[in-house]
Amino acid sequence: MKAALASYDVSAWENPTKFEQNRKKFDDTFLKYFESNDFLQHKTVLHAMAATSLMENFVETFDLSIKALKGSQEYKNPEEKLRHFKTRIEDSLGLLEKWALSVPAGHIVYHSEWPLQVYLATVKELLAAKIELTDVDLLPSRDFSVAAASLGAGTSFERHFPKTLEDFFTLMHQSLNVVNGALVQLAIAGRLDLPENFAQVFAALQQGQFRIVLTGIQMRSDGLLYSINMPLQNHSARLLLKYNLGDGSVDLNFQFMGQARERWSLIEAYSMLMSDALALKVSDVKSSELEIQLTFKSVHRASPPQIALLAGNLGEIANSEAISADMIDDANTNQPTFFQTWMQKAGRSEDPIKFRSALNLYGVLLKRDKNYSDAEQMAKRGAQSPDTAVQESALKLMTRLVDESQALDAAEGVARLRAGSEDIMVRYADLLLLASLAGRQRAYALAIEEAKMALLSENELVQSSGIQLFARLLNAGQAMALGEQLAASFTTSERPGSKFVALCLYGQLVGRDLALSEAEDAAKKGASSSDPKLQSGAVMLFRQLVTKGKALNAAEEAANRISTYRDPAVKSMAISLFGDLVRQKRALASAEAAAIEGVMSENQQVSGMAISLFQPLFEQNIAYDSAEKAARSMMASGVAVQQRTALRLLGTLVFRDKALALSEELLARLPPSSDSLVQVEAMGLYGGLVDKKLAFAISEQIASRHMNSEIPSEQRAALNLFLSLISKDQAFVTAEQAAVRGIMGRDNVAQRTASNILGNLVSKGRAYESAEKAAMACLARKESGSQRMGVNLLNSLAEKGRALAVAEAAVSKILEARDQSLRDEYFALLLSLVNQGHGYTTAERVIKAFAASPDPNTYSNSLLLATALVNKNLALVEGEELAHKAIKDSDASVRSGALTLYAGLVRQGRALDEAEDAVRRSVADNDPQIQNSLLSLLANLVVHGKAFIIAEEVAKAAIVISDSYRHAQAFSLFTQLVNQGQALVAAREAINLGMSGVNEYEKYYFDQLKSALEARHF
Repeated sequence: MKAALASYDVSAWENPTKFEQNRKKFDDTFLKYFESNDFLQHKTVLHAMAATSLMENFVETFDLSIKALKGSQEYKNPEEKLRHFKTRIEDSLGLLEKWALSVPAGHIVYHSEWPLQVYLATVKELLAAKIELTDVDLLPSRDFSVAAASLGAGTSFERHFPKTLEDFFTLMHQSLNVVNGALVQLAIAGRLDLPENFAQVFAALQQGQFRIVLTGIQMRSDGLLYSINMPLQNHSARLLLKYNLGDGSVDLNFQFMGQARERWSLIEAYSMLMSDALALKVSDVKSSELEIQLTFKSVHRASPPQIALLAGNLGEIANSEAISADMIDDANTNQPTFFQTWMQKAGRSEDPIKFRSALNLYGVLLKRDKNYSDAEQMAKRGAQSPDTAVQESALKLMTRLVDESQALDAAEGVARLRAGSEDIMVRYADLLLLASLAGRQRAYALAIEEAKMALLSENELVQSSGIQLFARLLNAGQAMALGEQLAASFTTSERPGSKFVALCLYGQLVGRDLALSEAEDAAKKGASSSDPKLQSGAVMLFRQLVTKGKALNAAEEAANRISTYRDPAVKSMAISLFGDLVRQKRALASAEAAAIEGVMSENQQVSGMAISLFQPLFEQNIAYDSAEKAARSMMASGVAVQQRTALRLLGTLVFRDKALALSEELLARLPPSSDSLVQVEAMGLYGGLVDKKLAFAISEQIASRHMNSEIPSEQRAALNLFLSLISKDQAFVTAEQAAVRGIMGRDNVAQRTASNILGNLVSKGRAYESAEKAAMACLARKESGSQRMGVNLLNSLAEKGRALAVAEAAVSKILEARDQSLRDEYFALLLSLVNQGHGYTTAERVIKAFAASPDPNTYSNSLLLATALVNKNLALVEGEELAHKAIKDSDASVRSGALTLYAGLVRQGRALDEAEDAVRRSVADNDPQIQNSLLSLLANLVVHGKAFIIAEEVAKAAIVISDSYRHAQAFSLFTQLVNQGQALVAAREAINLGMSGVNEYEKYYFDQLKSALEARHF
């Protein structure tokens, strides 16, 4: 076989007349052999290594044969080439399915929502849907990332669907290589005698925050290389761990893939920081729009916990697009002043990567540390750097400062310095800075000039940011005449992209009721164009006009014409336009016809938009019969895609109390062996019927059956169906069993739904024991998401007076919680315990630990906890100290918490003078949260004979604000004043104002005030 591969002539595929002959020969010579069970079973290590090496050669040969076909000049019929190209991709998909199914579970990582069967079925479906083929299919789509889409990437596949045939071709090649790597791992891993330091680093990575999977092993002349996959929610990371034979060192290369946004710059910044903290060298830093690569040299010098922490934090940044304060603190673990020193050195470094990293970290920590002066100086210095990446980071930092209303003069100077940069990303960042300045009534002239130039750019990113800058200027009442002038000139310009820019500009103007007739003319011209992009822009403009009741006739004509076009994106836009017209009670018959045709489409975008179009039609009380007829027809087709659409359409009908009997009838006919995704949609429809108090018994049976499925999406749908059932007080026992299974599984989404089921059962007085066991199991896991579920369940139990000892033991771990959202859940549980008379000692310890937290959310939670203790007449001294400190904080939520804490202290007769000072400090603050807390504090002070004058003024101001909660608080405060013999006239005026009408919430407090005044005969 090796000789056959080496001698195979791939050029034979260039001849279109021999396509079927070549295909049969290739199948007989290679495919049957490589798909055979005998080949896929490796009995020895040597056999496995030889087989996987042969597989690698075969994948390359398969790849070259398809490339020969695709590049052939002998094809005279382009459609024939495209058909043959697609057929060969289908052949490779069949091989991928055979190979992938031969790999035992656990050796290839799949995203929880995309297990192997669902992934393969979706690729088949997407490829089958490629019916209308064009020359574009021979090219890769601009935003497709094969690294993020391939089998084993661990990403959410729907974010990375292949679009062209070339995308599918690349996807097959990469995925076949992944399977080959998994088979290498299966045959060889664990049988190699690894160098000690290499084995220690690999073991450390396995102990990290994220589960890793070894996907390939290469024994090379210069050492050993492990390929490792790290799944990261909707992204993925590839790690290459290399043992260097020459000096025995170990290098660790990270490759993060996905849509970049801000993640790559933050990963790079954190890597620079930690490389110095751990005395490691970072090299080979490469980043692009869709990935970043960097290598930590001699990583074996770091300790195993440091390696695990480093990899975990890098993965967490990739997931959350943020660097937490805890991650920064990791660099200070053994050197308390390391971070500050590093920032100063990096800010003066000649190394542009370190300088850029410092700028990015200043931006991350700006809100926390409020180190505005240093950040401003760094940004100014960075803007003058010759390195364009440094300039970009400096502009982003300056934008963050402007967003905090800081450094406005300096920002304007920096924006002027970098205006019109030839570097696209610098120019883009500069336009964003100008938009931020314009939002603060600064730099209008420069912003207008740069927006004009941006619109002339041939770069789409610069053009779109220019449009957004104009939008910001128009919002500020600037450049309106200029906007109309530019839109008109771009409409007649022949420059590439100009007409689309004109449509976008008119969209901004229409939003401000400007240039309506001109916009209609531009939309009509765009809609009649043959360019799909212009058609889409025209439809968007028509939608804005229609919402304002304008251009209805022209929009209806355009919708009718464009809905007949073949391009799915344009057709979808036309369907959206029909929806807007229907809401204006126009084009009802045409819209109904478009909706029926659209739902029958095999393109999921078109069918999904068509279902949305039925909604406004139903609101006009039409199209019910045609929707039911379409659903029945699609269900009878037996085509999975159409059945899924039909079930979703039936769901919209059931929601409106229509097609109930039809839905039950069609669901009853659906075979249990139907497509998995169809079954998922069916369970969603069952949930709709359950909400209508129908089909309880069959829904319970269906949900129970699918809980036994190994496909996560089916289990999730089953759990959601159980959630609907228990909301109607049904299926408690089976729902509890399903929830226990779901929460003990490995699927994160299923775990969350299962946790919700148990929490709801607990609230109904059931499943206490199961919920407690599940909570303990969740808390024992490493993942913060699982721990949050555990704490949440304990909170539900604690509210019922259950599992208090377990909750009290668990909540002591709040001090170890690095994840902010987990810490918040612990705070909620601890607060619940304190309110029930438990956990006092832990609460006091937590308050002391977090009293100086730089995080406003943690600080606010500490204040709430302190208030709960003070209300129990505990921790009064600590409460006074905390309130006195917090009232001076710059964060409004913290100051509001301080006022609430003062209210609790005043109720205990403590800190009266300090509380009155806090009132004076806060009375001019217009923040609604502070004003609400202020009203409550004043009510308590008045009871103690304090702050009468301020209380009356605050109550008078609150009573005239259009806020129901504020009104109620004001009535309550007036009641306390009247009870003290104060503010009688003002209270009577408040009653007179309220006589014009108070809502149900306000009425209770209004009546109390009336009674208090009547008691004083006033």
